[in-house]
Amino acid sequence: MSITAAIPIHLARPQLGSLADSALAGNPVFLIRNGRKLALVPASEPDPIPIMPVGTYAVTANDPLAVAMKSYTPPALYELP
Repeated sequence: MSITAAIPIHLARPQLGSLADSALAGNPVFLIRNGRKLALVPASEPDPIPIMPVGTYAVTANDPLAVAMKSYTPPALYELP
């Protein structure tokens, strides 16, 4: 089914399945709702967020940040009498 004209929503409802199949096949499908035109297009899924392997951000004993944190003491927030 090749659709090139815009179809009003009330006429598209009974044939929504075939219109969706047509859009998935790459044919342009346009719907009209209150005088405004809508395009029925396939949606693409975003790439998944990669899962980092365990230990990717592990800090070793020789890591400069680990060495610095061992000798770090935070400043006192309040002086006690």
